[in-house]
Amino acid sequence: MMFRIHKFQAHSRIENLLLENGSLERKLEAECEKSNELERKLECASEERSSKESFGSLGDQMADGNKKRILELELEIRKLRAKLESTKEETVPVIREVDEDGDLRAKLLRTEIQLSEQKEENKLMCAQLNEFEVTLEQLNAQYKKTCEMCEALTEEREIAQKSLFEARKNFSEFQNEFRREMNQEADHKAKEMELYMKEAERSTERLQSEKKEIEELLEKCREQNRIYAGEMEKLKVELETAGRTVEFVEKQRKSLEDEKITLKECNEQLERRFDELKVRILNSENIEKRFSSNEKLLVEAQNQLSDLEADKRQLLQQLELQMKTTDRLREDLVSEKSRCGDLISRLRSVCKNIQLNGGKCEVADEDDEMIATIDDVIMKALLTAKREADALRIQQHTQIAELNDLRQDIEKLRRSENNSLTESDDRVRELSTENKNVKEQVYLLQERIRELQLDNSIVTSENSSLKRELQDIQRNTTENSKLHTELAKLQVSLRNLQLQEELLHEDNKELQKQLTLADKQRQAARVDLDAMQTMHSALLADHDRLQNIHNMLSNDYDRTKFENVQLKGKLKNLKVRTLIPA
Repeated sequence: MMFRIHKFQAHSRIENLLLENGSLERKLEAECEKSNELERKLECASEERSSKESFGSLGDQMADGNKKRILELELEIRKLRAKLESTKEETVPVIREVDEDGDLRAKLLRTEIQLSEQKEENKLMCAQLNEFEVTLEQLNAQYKKTCEMCEALTEEREIAQKSLFEARKNFSEFQNEFRREMNQEADHKAKEMELYMKEAERSTERLQSEKKEIEELLEKCREQNRIYAGEMEKLKVELETAGRTVEFVEKQRKSLEDEKITLKECNEQLERRFDELKVRILNSENIEKRFSSNEKLLVEAQNQLSDLEADKRQLLQQLELQMKTTDRLREDLVSEKSRCGDLISRLRSVCKNIQLNGGKCEVADEDDEMIATIDDVIMKALLTAKREADALRIQQHTQIAELNDLRQDIEKLRRSENNSLTESDDRVRELSTENKNVKEQVYLLQERIRELQLDNSIVTSENSSLKRELQDIQRNTTENSKLHTELAKLQVSLRNLQLQEELLHEDNKELQKQLTLADKQRQAARVDLDAMQTMHSALLADHDRLQNIHNMLSNDYDRTKFENVQLKGKLKNLKVRTLIPA
Protein backbone atom coordinates (compact mmCIF):
# COMPACT_ATOMS: atom_id res chain seq x y z
CA MET A 1 0.00 0.00 0.00
CA MET A 2 2.85 2.37 0.87
CA PHE A 3 4.51 1.44 -2.41
CA ARG A 4 1.34 2.37 -4.28
CA ILE A 5 1.08 5.67 -2.39
CA HIS A 6 4.73 6.39 -3.14
CA LYS A 7 4.17 5.52 -6.78
CA PHE A 8 1.06 7.68 -6.92
CA GLN A 9 2.96 10.59 -5.37
CA ALA A 10 5.83 10.08 -7.80
CA HIS A 11 3.43 9.95 -10.74
CA SER A 12 1.64 13.08 -9.59
CA ARG A 13 4.95 14.85 -9.15
CA ILE A 14 6.09 13.69 -12.59
CA GLU A 15 2.85 14.94 -14.11
CA ASN A 16 3.29 18.30 -12.41
CA LEU A 17 6.88 18.50 -13.63
CA LEU A 18 5.81 17.59 -17.16
CA LEU A 19 3.14 20.27 -17.11
CA GLU A 20 5.66 22.80 -15.81
CA ASN A 21 8.13 21.70 -18.46
CA GLY A 22 5.48 22.20 -21.17
CA SER A 23 4.61 25.63 -19.83
CA LEU A 24 8.31 26.54 -19.73
CA GLU A 25 8.73 25.36 -23.32
CA ARG A 26 5.80 27.52 -24.34
CA LYS A 27 7.38 30.42 -22.51
CA LEU A 28 10.65 29.76 -24.33
CA GLU A 29 8.89 29.77 -27.68
CA ALA A 30 7.09 32.97 -26.79
CA GLU A 31 10.37 34.54 -25.68
CA CYS A 32 12.01 33.48 -28.93
CA GLU A 33 9.18 35.00 -30.94
CA LYS A 34 9.40 38.18 -28.90
CA SER A 35 13.16 38.32 -29.35
CA ASN A 36 12.73 37.87 -33.10
CA GLU A 37 10.15 40.64 -33.22
CA LEU A 38 12.42 42.90 -31.15
CA GLU A 39 15.27 42.16 -33.57
CA ARG A 40 13.03 43.10 -36.45
CA LYS A 41 12.04 46.30 -34.67
CA LEU A 42 15.68 47.08 -33.94
CA GLU A 43 16.56 46.52 -37.60
CA CYS A 44 13.76 48.85 -38.64
CA ALA A 45 14.90 51.41 -36.07
CA SER A 46 18.50 51.10 -37.24
CA GLU A 47 17.37 51.60 -40.84
CA GLU A 48 15.38 54.66 -39.81
CA ARG A 49 18.29 56.02 -37.89
CA SER A 50 20.66 55.36 -40.80
CA SER A 51 18.32 57.37 -43.01
CA LYS A 52 18.34 60.19 -40.49
CA GLU A 53 22.12 60.47 -40.14
CA SER A 54 22.11 63.54 -42.37
CA PHE A 55 19.98 65.58 -39.92
CA GLY A 56 22.74 67.40 -38.10
CA SER A 57 24.63 67.30 -34.87
CA LEU A 58 21.63 66.86 -32.58
CA GLY A 59 20.43 63.99 -34.72
CA ASP A 60 23.92 62.49 -34.55
CA GLN A 61 23.90 62.64 -30.76
CA MET A 62 20.46 61.04 -30.62
CA ALA A 63 21.57 58.39 -33.08
CA ASP A 64 24.66 57.67 -30.99
CA GLY A 65 22.53 57.34 -27.85
CA ASN A 66 20.07 55.15 -29.63
CA LYS A 67 22.90 53.02 -31.05
CA LYS A 68 24.31 52.52 -27.55
CA ARG A 69 20.85 51.55 -26.34
CA ILE A 70 20.43 49.19 -29.30
CA LEU A 71 23.83 47.60 -28.66
CA GLU A 72 22.94 47.07 -25.02
CA LEU A 73 19.62 45.51 -26.03
CA GLU A 74 21.37 43.30 -28.59
CA LEU A 75 23.82 42.12 -25.90
CA GLU A 76 20.96 41.37 -23.53
CA ILE A 77 19.10 39.56 -26.33
CA ARG A 78 22.21 37.49 -27.08
CA LYS A 79 22.55 36.63 -23.39
CA LEU A 80 18.88 35.65 -23.28
CA ARG A 81 19.36 33.57 -26.43
CA ALA A 82 22.33 31.80 -24.86
CA LYS A 83 20.22 31.15 -21.77
CA LEU A 84 17.37 29.91 -23.93
CA GLU A 85 19.69 27.59 -25.85
CA SER A 86 21.16 26.27 -22.58
CA THR A 87 17.68 25.73 -21.17
CA LYS A 88 16.63 24.08 -24.42
CA GLU A 89 19.69 21.82 -24.33
CA GLU A 90 18.86 20.93 -20.73
CA THR A 91 15.19 20.41 -21.37
CA VAL A 92 15.60 18.46 -24.66
CA PRO A 93 16.95 15.24 -23.03
CA VAL A 94 14.29 15.48 -20.35
CA ILE A 95 11.67 15.92 -23.03
CA ARG A 96 13.20 13.07 -24.99
CA GLU A 97 13.18 10.86 -21.92
CA VAL A 98 9.60 11.78 -21.19
CA ASP A 99 8.69 11.27 -24.83
CA GLU A 100 10.46 7.92 -24.80
CA ASP A 101 8.47 6.99 -21.70
CA GLY A 102 5.19 7.68 -23.46
CA ASP A 103 5.30 4.93 -26.08
CA LEU A 104 1.89 3.66 -25.10
CA ARG A 105 -0.16 6.82 -25.38
CA ALA A 106 2.30 9.12 -27.11
CA LYS A 107 0.22 9.85 -30.17
CA LEU A 108 -2.88 10.90 -28.23
CA LEU A 109 -0.92 12.95 -25.75
CA ARG A 110 1.11 14.56 -28.54
CA THR A 111 -2.01 15.58 -30.39
CA GLU A 112 -3.56 16.90 -27.16
CA ILE A 113 -0.35 18.70 -26.23
CA GLN A 114 -0.03 20.17 -29.73
CA LEU A 115 -3.61 21.40 -29.60
CA SER A 116 -3.10 22.86 -26.12
CA GLU A 117 0.23 24.39 -27.20
CA GLN A 118 -1.33 25.87 -30.30
CA LYS A 119 -4.14 27.32 -28.21
CA GLU A 120 -1.68 28.68 -25.66
CA GLU A 121 0.56 30.01 -28.44
CA ASN A 122 -2.40 31.74 -29.99
CA LYS A 123 -3.28 33.24 -26.62
CA LEU A 124 0.35 34.25 -26.04
CA MET A 125 0.57 35.71 -29.52
CA CYS A 126 -2.57 37.72 -28.90
CA ALA A 127 -1.17 38.90 -25.55
CA GLN A 128 2.17 39.66 -27.16
CA LEU A 129 0.44 41.56 -29.92
CA ASN A 130 -1.41 43.58 -27.34
CA GLU A 131 1.81 44.19 -25.43
CA PHE A 132 3.65 45.11 -28.61
CA GLU A 133 0.85 47.45 -29.57
CA VAL A 134 1.16 49.14 -26.16
CA THR A 135 4.94 49.39 -26.50
CA LEU A 136 4.59 50.71 -30.03
CA GLU A 137 2.13 53.32 -28.85
CA GLN A 138 4.63 54.37 -26.18
CA LEU A 139 7.41 54.53 -28.74
CA ASN A 140 5.18 56.46 -31.09
CA ALA A 141 4.43 58.93 -28.33
CA GLN A 142 8.14 59.32 -27.70
CA TYR A 143 8.79 59.79 -31.39
CA LYS A 144 5.99 62.35 -31.59
CA LYS A 145 7.67 64.19 -28.80
CA THR A 146 11.03 64.02 -30.58
CA CYS A 147 9.84 64.74 -34.08
CA GLU A 148 6.56 65.11 -35.83
CA MET A 149 7.92 63.41 -38.85
CA CYS A 150 7.94 60.13 -36.94
CA GLU A 151 4.16 60.36 -36.58
CA ALA A 152 3.60 59.20 -40.12
CA LEU A 153 6.16 56.47 -39.63
CA THR A 154 4.62 55.36 -36.33
CA GLU A 155 1.18 55.32 -37.93
CA GLU A 156 2.56 53.24 -40.75
CA ARG A 157 4.25 50.99 -38.17
CA GLU A 158 1.00 50.63 -36.30
CA ILE A 159 -0.72 49.76 -39.57
CA ALA A 160 2.13 47.38 -40.42
CA GLN A 161 2.01 45.79 -36.94
CA LYS A 162 -1.76 45.43 -37.12
CA SER A 163 -1.38 43.74 -40.50
CA LEU A 164 1.67 41.75 -39.30
CA PHE A 165 -0.06 38.35 -39.41
CA GLU A 166 -1.60 39.10 -42.77
CA ALA A 167 1.66 40.35 -44.37
CA ARG A 168 4.25 37.86 -43.01
CA LYS A 169 4.58 36.15 -46.37
CA ASN A 170 5.02 39.44 -48.19
CA PHE A 171 7.27 40.94 -45.51
CA SER A 172 10.31 41.39 -47.74
CA GLU A 173 8.28 43.20 -50.38
CA PHE A 174 6.69 45.31 -47.68
CA GLN A 175 10.13 46.25 -46.32
CA ASN A 176 11.33 47.28 -49.80
CA GLU A 177 8.26 49.38 -50.39
CA PHE A 178 8.54 50.79 -46.89
CA ARG A 179 12.18 51.77 -47.51
CA ARG A 180 11.27 53.45 -50.78
CA GLU A 181 8.52 55.40 -49.10
CA MET A 182 10.86 56.29 -46.28
CA ASN A 183 13.49 57.59 -48.72
CA GLN A 184 10.89 59.61 -50.62
CA GLU A 185 9.45 61.06 -47.44
CA ALA A 186 12.96 61.74 -46.10
CA ASP A 187 13.81 63.69 -49.24
CA HIS A 188 10.50 65.49 -49.08
CA LYS A 189 10.67 66.32 -45.43
CA ALA A 190 14.38 67.16 -45.13
CA LYS A 191 13.49 70.77 -45.34
CA GLU A 192 10.81 70.44 -42.72
CA MET A 193 13.26 68.84 -40.28
CA GLU A 194 15.41 71.95 -40.22
CA LEU A 195 12.40 73.94 -39.07
CA TYR A 196 11.64 71.59 -36.25
CA MET A 197 15.17 71.25 -34.84
CA LYS A 198 14.41 73.49 -31.95
CA GLU A 199 11.52 71.36 -30.96
CA ALA A 200 13.79 68.35 -31.31
CA GLU A 201 16.25 69.83 -28.83
CA ARG A 202 13.45 70.19 -26.33
CA SER A 203 12.40 66.67 -27.03
CA THR A 204 15.99 65.47 -26.51
CA GLU A 205 15.95 66.91 -23.03
CA ARG A 206 12.76 65.09 -22.38
CA LEU A 207 14.26 61.98 -23.88
CA GLN A 208 17.27 62.25 -21.60
CA SER A 209 14.96 62.38 -18.61
CA GLU A 210 13.05 59.47 -20.02
CA LYS A 211 16.36 57.74 -20.67
CA LYS A 212 17.19 57.98 -17.00
CA GLU A 213 13.81 56.53 -16.18
CA ILE A 214 14.41 53.75 -18.71
CA GLU A 215 17.82 53.02 -17.18
CA GLU A 216 16.17 52.71 -13.78
CA LEU A 217 13.63 50.38 -15.34
CA LEU A 218 16.47 48.41 -16.89
CA GLU A 219 18.13 48.00 -13.50
CA LYS A 220 14.81 46.78 -12.12
CA CYS A 221 14.51 44.41 -15.06
CA ARG A 222 18.02 43.15 -14.41
CA GLU A 223 17.12 42.49 -10.79
CA GLN A 224 14.00 40.70 -11.98
CA ASN A 225 16.14 38.73 -14.44
CA ARG A 226 18.41 37.70 -11.58
CA ILE A 227 15.38 36.61 -9.58
CA TYR A 228 14.11 34.76 -12.62
CA ALA A 229 17.53 33.16 -13.08
CA GLY A 230 17.36 31.87 -9.49
CA GLU A 231 13.88 30.58 -10.17
CA MET A 232 15.19 29.00 -13.37
CA GLU A 233 17.93 27.26 -11.39
CA LYS A 234 15.33 26.02 -8.92
CA LEU A 235 13.21 24.83 -11.81
CA LYS A 236 16.26 23.11 -13.29
CA VAL A 237 16.85 21.33 -9.98
CA GLU A 238 13.20 20.37 -9.90
CA LEU A 239 13.49 19.17 -13.49
CA GLU A 240 16.52 17.07 -12.58
CA THR A 241 14.63 15.56 -9.64
CA ALA A 242 11.64 15.04 -11.93
CA GLY A 243 13.92 13.34 -14.46
CA ARG A 244 15.26 11.10 -11.72
CA THR A 245 11.76 10.30 -10.57
CA VAL A 246 10.83 9.66 -14.20
CA GLU A 247 13.80 7.30 -14.52
CA PHE A 248 12.80 5.59 -11.28
CA VAL A 249 9.22 5.33 -12.50
CA GLU A 250 10.50 4.03 -15.84
CA LYS A 251 12.53 1.37 -14.05
CA GLN A 252 9.49 0.47 -11.96
CA ARG A 253 7.39 0.40 -15.12
CA LYS A 254 9.93 -1.89 -16.81
CA SER A 255 10.03 -4.14 -13.75
CA LEU A 256 6.23 -4.18 -13.70
CA GLU A 257 6.22 -4.97 -17.42
CA ASP A 258 8.67 -7.81 -16.76
CA GLU A 259 6.42 -9.02 -13.94
CA LYS A 260 3.47 -8.65 -16.27
CA ILE A 261 5.28 -10.70 -18.94
CA THR A 262 6.18 -13.38 -16.38
CA LEU A 263 2.61 -13.39 -15.12
CA LYS A 264 1.40 -13.63 -18.71
CA GLU A 265 3.72 -16.59 -19.25
CA CYS A 266 2.46 -18.15 -16.00
CA ASN A 267 -1.08 -17.43 -17.14
CA GLU A 268 -0.37 -19.04 -20.51
CA GLN A 269 1.17 -22.06 -18.78
CA LEU A 270 -1.81 -22.27 -16.47
CA GLU A 271 -4.16 -21.89 -19.40
CA ARG A 272 -2.29 -24.72 -21.14
CA ARG A 273 -2.57 -26.80 -18.01
CA PHE A 274 -6.20 -25.77 -17.76
CA ASP A 275 -6.70 -26.93 -21.35
CA GLU A 276 -4.89 -30.17 -20.50
CA LEU A 277 -7.17 -30.58 -17.50
CA LYS A 278 -10.13 -29.85 -19.71
CA VAL A 279 -8.89 -32.58 -22.04
CA ARG A 280 -8.43 -34.85 -19.05
CA ILE A 281 -11.92 -33.94 -17.84
CA LEU A 282 -13.26 -34.70 -21.30
CA ASN A 283 -11.32 -37.97 -21.19
CA SER A 284 -12.78 -38.63 -17.74
CA GLU A 285 -16.22 -37.81 -19.12
CA ASN A 286 -15.52 -40.17 -21.99
CA ILE A 287 -14.33 -42.72 -19.43
CA GLU A 288 -17.52 -42.11 -17.45
CA LYS A 289 -19.52 -42.58 -20.63
CA ARG A 290 -17.53 -45.71 -21.36
CA PHE A 291 -18.03 -46.68 -17.73
CA SER A 292 -21.78 -46.17 -18.05
CA SER A 293 -21.75 -48.05 -21.36
CA ASN A 294 -19.60 -50.75 -19.75
CA GLU A 295 -22.03 -50.81 -16.82
CA LYS A 296 -24.85 -51.22 -19.30
CA LEU A 297 -22.84 -53.91 -21.07
CA LEU A 298 -22.08 -55.45 -17.70
CA VAL A 299 -25.77 -55.37 -16.79
CA GLU A 300 -26.56 -56.86 -20.19
CA ALA A 301 -23.79 -59.41 -19.68
CA GLN A 302 -25.13 -60.16 -16.21
CA ASN A 303 -28.60 -60.50 -17.70
CA GLN A 304 -27.16 -62.72 -20.41
CA LEU A 305 -25.26 -64.58 -17.73
CA SER A 306 -28.44 -65.02 -15.71
CA ASP A 307 -30.22 -66.11 -18.89
CA LEU A 308 -27.35 -68.45 -19.67
CA GLU A 309 -27.44 -69.74 -16.10
CA ALA A 310 -31.19 -70.28 -16.46
CA ASP A 311 -30.55 -71.96 -19.81
CA LYS A 312 -27.81 -73.92 -18.10
CA ARG A 313 -30.20 -74.97 -15.38
CA GLN A 314 -32.78 -75.92 -17.96
CA LEU A 315 -30.13 -77.78 -19.94
CA LEU A 316 -28.95 -79.46 -16.76
CA GLN A 317 -32.52 -80.41 -16.01
CA GLN A 318 -32.89 -81.61 -19.58
CA LEU A 319 -29.58 -83.42 -19.20
CA GLU A 320 -30.79 -85.02 -16.01
CA LEU A 321 -34.00 -86.00 -17.77
CA GLN A 322 -32.01 -87.22 -20.76
CA MET A 323 -29.67 -89.10 -18.43
CA LYS A 324 -32.66 -90.63 -16.71
CA THR A 325 -34.19 -91.49 -20.07
CA THR A 326 -30.83 -92.83 -21.26
CA ASP A 327 -30.53 -94.87 -18.06
CA ARG A 328 -34.04 -96.12 -18.53
CA LEU A 329 -33.34 -96.81 -22.19
CA ARG A 330 -30.14 -98.56 -21.17
CA GLU A 331 -32.12 -100.69 -18.77
CA ASP A 332 -34.73 -101.28 -21.48
CA LEU A 333 -31.94 -102.01 -23.92
CA VAL A 334 -30.38 -104.45 -21.46
CA SER A 335 -33.76 -106.07 -20.89
CA GLU A 336 -34.39 -106.12 -24.63
CA LYS A 337 -30.94 -107.54 -25.18
CA SER A 338 -31.67 -110.20 -22.57
CA ARG A 339 -35.01 -110.91 -24.23
CA CYS A 340 -33.30 -110.97 -27.60
CA GLY A 341 -30.74 -113.35 -26.15
CA ASP A 342 -33.52 -115.52 -24.77
CA LEU A 343 -35.35 -115.41 -28.08
CA ILE A 344 -32.17 -116.17 -29.97
CA SER A 345 -31.43 -119.05 -27.58
CA ARG A 346 -34.98 -120.28 -28.04
CA LEU A 347 -34.63 -119.85 -31.78
CA ARG A 348 -31.37 -121.79 -31.65
CA SER A 349 -33.14 -124.50 -29.65
CA VAL A 350 -35.99 -124.46 -32.21
CA CYS A 351 -33.44 -124.77 -34.98
CA LYS A 352 -31.82 -127.65 -33.18
CA ASN A 353 -35.22 -129.27 -32.66
CA ILE A 354 -35.98 -128.76 -36.34
CA GLN A 355 -32.65 -130.32 -37.19
CA LEU A 356 -33.37 -133.16 -34.78
CA ASN A 357 -36.80 -133.63 -36.35
CA GLY A 358 -35.11 -133.95 -39.70
CA GLY A 359 -35.71 -130.46 -40.96
CA LYS A 360 -33.24 -128.32 -42.72
CA CYS A 361 -32.23 -125.45 -40.47
CA GLU A 362 -28.68 -124.27 -40.44
CA VAL A 363 -27.66 -122.51 -37.25
CA ALA A 364 -25.82 -119.32 -38.22
CA ASP A 365 -23.33 -117.48 -36.09
CA GLU A 366 -25.01 -114.12 -36.54
CA ASP A 367 -28.41 -113.36 -35.11
CA ASP A 368 -29.84 -111.72 -38.24
CA GLU A 369 -28.89 -114.67 -40.44
CA MET A 370 -30.28 -117.06 -37.89
CA ILE A 371 -33.54 -115.07 -37.71
CA ALA A 372 -33.69 -115.05 -41.51
CA THR A 373 -33.13 -118.85 -41.65
CA ILE A 374 -35.77 -119.34 -38.96
CA ASP A 375 -38.14 -117.14 -40.98
CA ASP A 376 -37.40 -119.27 -44.03
CA VAL A 377 -37.97 -122.49 -42.07
CA ILE A 378 -41.17 -121.18 -40.58
CA MET A 379 -42.36 -120.01 -43.96
CA LYS A 380 -41.47 -123.36 -45.48
CA ALA A 381 -43.24 -125.15 -42.62
CA LEU A 382 -46.25 -122.92 -43.07
CA LEU A 383 -46.24 -123.61 -46.77
CA THR A 384 -45.93 -127.38 -46.19
CA ALA A 385 -48.62 -127.18 -43.54
CA LYS A 386 -50.84 -125.30 -45.95
CA ARG A 387 -50.12 -127.84 -48.62
CA GLU A 388 -50.81 -130.71 -46.24
CA ALA A 389 -53.99 -128.97 -45.09
CA ASP A 390 -55.03 -128.49 -48.69
CA ALA A 391 -54.21 -132.11 -49.41
CA LEU A 392 -56.13 -133.20 -46.32
CA ARG A 393 -59.03 -131.03 -47.37
CA ILE A 394 -58.96 -132.56 -50.83
CA GLN A 395 -58.61 -135.94 -49.22
CA GLN A 396 -61.48 -135.12 -46.88
CA HIS A 397 -63.59 -134.02 -49.77
CA THR A 398 -62.74 -137.18 -51.63
CA GLN A 399 -63.47 -139.22 -48.51
CA ILE A 400 -66.74 -137.32 -48.04
CA ALA A 401 -67.55 -138.02 -51.66
CA GLU A 402 -66.62 -141.64 -51.06
CA LEU A 403 -68.75 -141.62 -47.91
CA ASN A 404 -71.58 -140.17 -49.86
CA ASP A 405 -71.03 -142.86 -52.43
CA LEU A 406 -70.89 -145.33 -49.56
CA ARG A 407 -74.07 -143.95 -48.15
CA GLN A 408 -75.70 -144.25 -51.50
CA ASP A 409 -74.30 -147.74 -51.75
CA ILE A 410 -75.53 -148.46 -48.20
CA GLU A 411 -78.91 -147.19 -49.08
CA LYS A 412 -78.82 -149.28 -52.18
CA LEU A 413 -77.65 -152.10 -50.03
CA ARG A 414 -80.35 -151.41 -47.52
CA ARG A 415 -82.81 -151.46 -50.35
CA SER A 416 -81.26 -154.60 -51.45
CA GLU A 417 -80.89 -155.68 -47.88
CA ASN A 418 -83.67 -157.78 -47.97
CA ASN A 419 -82.24 -159.49 -50.92
CA SER A 420 -78.76 -159.95 -49.72
CA LEU A 421 -78.58 -159.40 -45.98
CA THR A 422 -76.41 -162.21 -45.39
CA GLU A 423 -74.06 -161.38 -48.19
CA SER A 424 -73.67 -157.81 -47.25
CA ASP A 425 -73.30 -158.07 -43.47
CA ASP A 426 -69.62 -158.87 -43.75
CA ARG A 427 -69.19 -156.19 -46.36
CA VAL A 428 -71.06 -153.64 -44.25
CA ARG A 429 -68.98 -154.45 -41.27
CA GLU A 430 -65.80 -154.04 -43.29
CA LEU A 431 -67.06 -150.80 -44.74
CA SER A 432 -68.15 -149.54 -41.33
CA THR A 433 -64.77 -150.37 -39.88
CA GLU A 434 -63.11 -148.71 -42.82
CA ASN A 435 -65.43 -145.75 -42.38
CA LYS A 436 -64.54 -145.55 -38.70
CA ASN A 437 -60.87 -145.79 -39.55
CA VAL A 438 -61.23 -143.08 -42.18
CA LYS A 439 -63.15 -140.88 -39.71
CA GLU A 440 -60.49 -141.44 -37.12
CA GLN A 441 -57.77 -140.57 -39.65
CA VAL A 442 -59.73 -137.48 -40.73
CA TYR A 443 -60.15 -136.48 -37.13
CA LEU A 444 -56.47 -137.03 -36.45
CA LEU A 445 -55.54 -135.11 -39.57
CA GLN A 446 -57.86 -132.28 -38.54
CA GLU A 447 -56.28 -132.20 -35.10
CA ARG A 448 -52.87 -132.34 -36.70
CA ILE A 449 -53.85 -129.44 -39.00
CA ARG A 450 -55.16 -127.51 -36.01
CA GLU A 451 -51.99 -128.14 -34.11
CA LEU A 452 -49.93 -127.07 -37.10
CA GLN A 453 -52.10 -123.99 -37.52
CA LEU A 454 -51.67 -123.20 -33.85
CA ASP A 455 -47.95 -123.75 -34.13
CA ASN A 456 -47.91 -121.62 -37.27
CA SER A 457 -49.89 -118.86 -35.59
CA ILE A 458 -47.60 -119.07 -32.57
CA VAL A 459 -44.54 -118.99 -34.80
CA THR A 460 -45.96 -116.11 -36.83
CA SER A 461 -46.87 -114.23 -33.65
CA GLU A 462 -43.43 -114.92 -32.23
CA ASN A 463 -41.89 -113.91 -35.54
CA SER A 464 -43.91 -110.70 -35.66
CA SER A 465 -43.06 -110.01 -32.01
CA LEU A 466 -39.42 -110.71 -32.77
CA LYS A 467 -39.60 -108.39 -35.75
CA ARG A 468 -41.21 -105.77 -33.59
CA GLU A 469 -38.60 -106.26 -30.92
CA LEU A 470 -35.85 -106.08 -33.52
CA GLN A 471 -37.36 -102.89 -34.92
CA ASP A 472 -37.68 -101.51 -31.41
CA ILE A 473 -34.09 -102.50 -30.73
CA GLN A 474 -32.92 -100.83 -33.94
CA ARG A 475 -35.02 -97.80 -33.16
CA ASN A 476 -33.65 -97.69 -29.63
CA THR A 477 -30.11 -98.04 -30.93
CA THR A 478 -30.65 -95.15 -33.36
CA GLU A 479 -32.30 -93.13 -30.62
CA ASN A 480 -29.48 -94.06 -28.29
CA SER A 481 -26.92 -92.94 -30.86
CA LYS A 482 -28.88 -89.73 -31.35
CA LEU A 483 -29.03 -89.29 -27.59
CA HIS A 484 -25.29 -89.89 -27.40
CA THR A 485 -24.68 -87.27 -30.08
CA GLU A 486 -27.09 -84.87 -28.37
CA LEU A 487 -25.44 -85.60 -25.05
CA ALA A 488 -22.03 -84.89 -26.58
CA LYS A 489 -23.39 -81.67 -28.10
CA LEU A 490 -24.91 -80.70 -24.76
CA GLN A 491 -21.63 -81.43 -23.03
CA VAL A 492 -19.79 -79.30 -25.60
CA SER A 493 -22.34 -76.48 -25.25
CA LEU A 494 -22.10 -76.79 -21.46
CA ARG A 495 -18.32 -76.54 -21.72
CA ASN A 496 -18.67 -73.52 -23.99
CA LEU A 497 -21.11 -71.95 -21.55
CA GLN A 498 -18.70 -72.57 -18.70
CA LEU A 499 -15.89 -70.98 -20.73
CA GLN A 500 -18.15 -68.02 -21.59
CA GLU A 501 -19.06 -67.72 -17.94
CA GLU A 502 -15.37 -67.70 -16.99
CA LEU A 503 -14.65 -65.10 -19.69
CA LEU A 504 -17.55 -62.99 -18.48
CA HIS A 505 -16.24 -63.23 -14.93
CA GLU A 506 -12.80 -62.13 -16.15
CA ASP A 507 -14.35 -59.27 -18.17
CA ASN A 508 -16.36 -58.31 -15.11
CA LYS A 509 -13.20 -58.22 -13.01
CA GLU A 510 -11.39 -56.14 -15.66
CA LEU A 511 -14.36 -53.78 -15.89
CA GLN A 512 -14.40 -53.42 -12.13
CA LYS A 513 -10.67 -52.63 -12.21
CA GLN A 514 -11.26 -50.09 -14.98
CA LEU A 515 -14.11 -48.64 -12.95
CA THR A 516 -11.89 -48.22 -9.91
CA LEU A 517 -9.15 -46.67 -12.08
CA ALA A 518 -11.68 -44.38 -13.75
CA ASP A 519 -13.02 -43.32 -10.34
CA LYS A 520 -9.48 -42.60 -9.16
CA GLN A 521 -8.68 -40.66 -12.34
CA ARG A 522 -11.95 -38.76 -12.08
CA GLN A 523 -11.22 -37.85 -8.46
CA ALA A 524 -7.67 -36.80 -9.39
CA ALA A 525 -9.00 -34.78 -12.33
CA ARG A 526 -11.53 -33.12 -10.05
CA VAL A 527 -8.79 -32.29 -7.55
CA ASP A 528 -6.60 -30.91 -10.36
CA LEU A 529 -9.55 -28.99 -11.75
CA ASP A 530 -10.29 -27.45 -8.35
CA ALA A 531 -6.61 -26.55 -7.99
CA MET A 532 -6.56 -25.08 -11.49
CA GLN A 533 -9.73 -23.13 -10.80
CA THR A 534 -8.21 -21.72 -7.62
CA MET A 535 -4.99 -20.90 -9.50
CA HIS A 536 -7.00 -19.40 -12.35
CA SER A 537 -8.99 -17.26 -9.93
CA ALA A 538 -5.73 -16.20 -8.24
CA LEU A 539 -4.24 -15.39 -11.64
CA LEU A 540 -7.34 -13.43 -12.57
CA ALA A 541 -7.03 -11.52 -9.30
CA ASP A 542 -3.32 -10.89 -10.03
CA HIS A 543 -4.22 -9.86 -13.57
CA ASP A 544 -6.84 -7.43 -12.26
CA ARG A 545 -4.32 -6.13 -9.73
CA LEU A 546 -1.71 -5.69 -12.46
CA GLN A 547 -4.28 -4.03 -14.69
CA ASN A 548 -5.13 -1.62 -11.89
CA ILE A 549 -1.41 -0.96 -11.35
CA HIS A 550 -0.98 -0.48 -15.10
CA ASN A 551 -3.91 1.94 -15.16
CA MET A 552 -2.46 3.79 -12.17
CA LEU A 553 0.95 3.93 -13.88
CA SER A 554 -0.60 5.13 -17.13
CA ASN A 555 -2.53 7.76 -15.19
CA ASP A 556 0.65 8.71 -13.36
CA TYR A 557 2.49 8.85 -16.67
CA ASP A 558 -0.20 11.06 -18.17
CA ARG A 559 -0.10 13.21 -15.07
CA THR A 560 3.70 13.48 -15.23
CA LYS A 561 3.52 14.32 -18.91
CA PHE A 562 0.94 16.97 -18.17
CA GLU A 563 3.17 18.30 -15.39
CA ASN A 564 6.11 18.32 -17.80
CA VAL A 565 4.00 20.27 -20.28
CA GLN A 566 3.06 22.69 -17.52
CA LEU A 567 6.73 23.03 -16.57
CA LYS A 568 7.59 23.77 -20.19
CA GLY A 569 4.83 26.35 -20.28
CA LYS A 570 6.11 27.88 -17.05
CA LEU A 571 9.62 28.00 -18.51
CA LYS A 572 8.30 29.72 -21.61
CA ASN A 573 6.33 32.17 -19.48
CA LEU A 574 9.43 32.90 -17.39
CA LYS A 575 11.49 33.48 -20.52
CA VAL A 576 8.77 35.70 -21.89
CA ARG A 577 8.74 37.61 -18.62
CA THR A 578 12.52 37.97 -18.75
CA LEU A 579 12.40 39.21 -22.36
CA ILE A 580 9.45 41.63 -22.05
CA PRO A 581 11.11 44.19 -19.69
CA ALA A 582 14.29 43.94 -21.74
